[in-house]
Amino acid sequence: AYEAITVLKNKGLEVPKDIAVAGYDNLEEYIHLPVSLTTIDTNKKELTKKAIQTLKDRMKDFDRPLVKLVNHAKVIKRITA
Repeated sequence: AYEAITVLKNKGLEVPKDIAVAGYDNLEEYIHLPVSLTTIDTNKKELTKKAIQTLKDRMKDFDRPLVKLVNHAKVIKRITA
């Protein structure tokens, strides 16, 4: 998304005045970025916990039915949208 914003600015477009941009992963939670980016937060910590538990369960009983992990995501609206 940050690369896209740079390209758009080089083309003379303003974000979000001319076009909205959103990222995925909510990196601002972990590192400081130059633009306050609208993003999708996938709650990586919760998904990781679910995945690890699923793997542990599978290792104990390989024949258990496969599961589909579903994790809730949310939009965090910042300046770029």
